[in-house]
Amino acid sequence: MILLLLSIFLLISAWCEAVLRAGILGGIKNIYCPYQPQFSMVPKHLCHKQTDTNSYIIASTDRVANPQGRFFIYDDQQRRVVTVTITQVSDSDTREYWCGVFDSTGKFVFFEKVDFWAMPLTGHIGGEAVIRFLYGPGYEQKTKYLSRPGTKTSRLIHTQRGHTRADNDKFSLYDNTMARTLTATIRGLQAEDSGKYVFGMENAGRYVEWPLAVKGLTVVSYYEGRSVDISCKYPRTSKKRSKHFCRGKDPVECLEQGLSGDGRLTLKDLVADQVFIVTISDLTAEDAGIYWCVEFTDKGPEFTSAIQLTVKKFSPQTDSGSDSPQTPSGSDTNSAIWVLVPVVVLLLLGIGLLVVVKYKKTSEREHYNIHLINFSAMEWLLKNGTASTSTDDQMDTNTAGNAQETVYYANNEVQARVRTQANPPTPPGRVNRPDSDDVYQNSDRVEDIPPYLTVIP
Repeated sequence: MILLLLSIFLLISAWCEAVLRAGILGGIKNIYCPYQPQFSMVPKHLCHKQTDTNSYIIASTDRVANPQGRFFIYDDQQRRVVTVTITQVSDSDTREYWCGVFDSTGKFVFFEKVDFWAMPLTGHIGGEAVIRFLYGPGYEQKTKYLSRPGTKTSRLIHTQRGHTRADNDKFSLYDNTMARTLTATIRGLQAEDSGKYVFGMENAGRYVEWPLAVKGLTVVSYYEGRSVDISCKYPRTSKKRSKHFCRGKDPVECLEQGLSGDGRLTLKDLVADQVFIVTISDLTAEDAGIYWCVEFTDKGPEFTSAIQLTVKKFSPQTDSGSDSPQTPSGSDTNSAIWVLVPVVVLLLLGIGLLVVVKYKKTSEREHYNIHLINFSAMEWLLKNGTASTSTDDQMDTNTAGNAQETVYYANNEVQARVRTQANPPTPPGRVNRPDSDDVYQNSDRVEDIPPYLTVIP
């Protein structure tokens, strides 16, 4: 009966696709292989696939068959899950693994296929990177440190003897002596943080190297219910490589869990432009988060860039009428308008007030100058006009009857005029006498003729 069940499971598992798992170079990785109840009481094995029918045992729950190395296996029969731990992950660990059992005929039957990829620790600008290192027994009390070869300060942080934690603004270390696991965290990542790092122990002669790659971060913001296009650039040498788009703050978690978009995601590769476009339709608040653009090479997945997607509440007032994604530029356009309008209004009011004040002062000064001209001109006419009429018998009749003067002052032309009645001609045969001269009898005196001023604009 057991043989029949194993044969049936073998036929079913033959076409099962492998699950994708990834580990950080230099770190540790746990791989979980769930199994069926019928396999509970038999030894479990982790094998390296060599051919479709042959495999090589790497780790086993059977003590006799368990080889020594960096792979450890544990069978939780209550939960029916086999846990495989890989320590100090290296490039050579990239391959396909089988979790399975041997049937009564000695044939290996797998219940989980794992496509494992070793990759460098990856983070994005402004984020953080975390890596763990597993060490053996006897090193629990040793001082642990994190260093970066080739820098001025090679030792970045270290723990003190008897202490399990160390922290500063940039780095932190935690030494879990019970699990013999050292965890390092690098915060506030920048492009210059990319490079090689080393875990070490004081006077132990042991260290582990691991690389860090810091990628750029693109921020995309759009509204609920809309569709957003996200661009992922890639180098020219990647045209024939497969492209992927996944979600998760941790790149390894992002790669393993993939992206469940309920059919709302599409990916289009524009080879000529060296970019692939990911479209997410009918955005919801739950779509917000960190995404990664990934391409697969012969050596494994390579994360090209990170995307931070924010989803805003839709409002008709903020609807721009375009389906193009928005990237933050400091503030929304509407907010900028509401700030700019009051400033412009206040500026115009200030300019208008200055013009009014200046005009008022200029008008008062001109009004004062005109009155001063009127007074000066009147005084001059009264003084000179009277003197001229006293000697009118010596003046020509045409000039004695009409005296005119023009005064210029402060760019205003003022014309002062004094009018007198012209001397009438003497009738023929009449003798002119001083006491009966018509000039004195029929003429108006100058003093009785009021002078007037005419301002010529």
